[in-house]
Amino acid sequence: MGNLILFNKAQMPAHVQKFIETEESNIADRNTVPSLTYKGKVWAININGEEQKLLRKNEDGDMEPAATTRWIVLGFNQRRGRAYYEAAYDPDKPGKPLCWSEDGITPDAGVAAPQSDKCKGCPMSVKGSKVTENNKAVVACSEHRMLAVVPANKPDFTPLRLKIAVTSDYDGQSPDLEKEGWYGFSNYTQMLRANNVPHTSLLITKMKFDPNVAYPKVIFSADNWVPEERMAAVKKLIHSDEVAQLLSGTWTPEGADGHKKEAEAPAPKAASVPKAAPAPKAAPAPKEEDDGEIVLEGEIEAPAPAPAPAPKAAAAPKAAPKPAKAPEAAASKPVEALLDDWDA
Repeated sequence: MGNLILFNKAQMPAHVQKFIETEESNIADRNTVPSLTYKGKVWAININGEEQKLLRKNEDGDMEPAATTRWIVLGFNQRRGRAYYEAAYDPDKPGKPLCWSEDGITPDAGVAAPQSDKCKGCPMSVKGSKVTENNKAVVACSEHRMLAVVPANKPDFTPLRLKIAVTSDYDGQSPDLEKEGWYGFSNYTQMLRANNVPHTSLLITKMKFDPNVAYPKVIFSADNWVPEERMAAVKKLIHSDEVAQLLSGTWTPEGADGHKKEAEAPAPKAASVPKAAPAPKAAPAPKEEDDGEIVLEGEIEAPAPAPAPAPKAAAAPKAAPKPAKAPEAAASKPVEALLDDWDA
């Protein structure tokens, strides 16, 4: 009997299903960080080690990688982290870095062989510490920033960690993209600050890959305000332990394969929130959405969010305009049930 038939739930004998429902498992789940990831220019969700690509049906009816997706950025690390791999980095088998830092200041307490007491001045953090195959001098210990996100239309979905490279975090050489409303992440938050937006979770943020470069450089754009009916779920998440742990160093930094540290994890730090600012003067103008539906390969159950402490009082923006079409309230569903409006 082939595996596709043997493990198909619909074909599973009743006594086997009853055993599964009544007995505890003796096969441990892969304890990996829930992540939004990308390889090449293809988005994917990784939960418990199972990767599901984000695909969309095009005008010809063919499935292709989703170009633009919509998310709510619940929080992000105020400082970039660092990661040093002794051997060449393999995105398919990333493994744990030899040395890493959550704040870019000192190596993490879990690092067995720190390359230096401090990141500044470390021989692996200076240009020329690594030479690429194209004979280009680069920095061996790369920088990154961690974000915590949820699908824009499903704020009760499990929060996901997104690790972006420094090239996606800051971009000072794309004025044409900025004119179209697309930015590197740090440039994006600076734009929000300039427009008196005090928190990234107030907005639906579009993400796509820069079409002007061959490597996967993520760029960000403001799409619209988060609808009122989703705001309560969002406020719970931004103050939750779940999000704090995604950003606090509880997980090691190797992308979707990041795992909980063996040693006792430090108490989660509160997610940094920009200082309160006056209410936004005007909402970013909504832009035309991409056509087509986003689907994912295979099936995967979205874990229910962990119970969150009561949200702290937070200042709400005044009279924020609502989208023209109010989406239905989110409900906890498996990923396959999100297919019709993943990027709505």
